[in-house]
Amino acid sequence: MNNELLIQEGWTLWSRYMGDHKTYFKRYTSAIKCNCNNDKDGIQVELNIYDIAGSEKYEIKLCGELADGTWIELHNWSMPLDLADGLKTIPRLIKTWEYINSI
Repeated sequence: MNNELLIQEGWTLWSRYMGDHKTYFKRYTSAIKCNCNNDKDGIQVELNIYDIAGSEKYEIKLCGELADGTWIELHNWSMPLDLADGLKTIPRLIKTWEYINSI
């Protein structure tokens, strides 16, 4: 997996590993903030890289508290092999997040 691409794109590697994967985080611009983290601009996106039988796979998640106090998690998996192509799906996650918050 192209970890260098993630660092160049502004992702931060979480210093504590969670079991069998590496976790990266990045904040993205969004008109709607997480209700729980409303002191921070935008919304945080999580990217997890797994080693599955010697092959690296990844997933992208966006999780946050809605204005009514409920939480939602948007989860992209079965991602393109090319990490750069997978990162292009993040704007769709953010638009979905914003839509859900608007209804």
